[in-house]
Amino acid sequence: LLGRGVTIVGELRVDRLTRRAHRAGVPLDLRFREFALLEHLACRAGHLVTREELIAAVLGRPFDPGTNVLTVHLSRLRQALDHGFAFPMLWTERGHGYRLVAGPDATRYRVKRPT
Repeated sequence: LLGRGVTIVGELRVDRLTRRAHRAGVPLDLRFREFALLEHLACRAGHLVTREELIAAVLGRPFDPGTNVLTVHLSRLRQALDHGFAFPMLWTERGHGYRLVAGPDATRYRVKRPT
């Protein structure tokens, strides 16, 4: 995290003041909610963020497990953030939530499941 409203995660730069994000210098075309999701995930980079947390923080609505609004926004964010780059930064931890990572070795962050 840098000062003055800028968060850096690996090759990702998120500027809250201008509401712009760049990955490896490439501007990301994000809608309002997609930017808000990215901003929240970037502030918690490397940490697991649950669907409920994202809905409360970004959509500002009570959690409705039947809605796909978050899934649609995350899909658009993933397309803008990861398409055309060497490795994905946005990971889904199935049944747990989402994680924004700085580098290609995201397997070390994966949730350990009981055997």
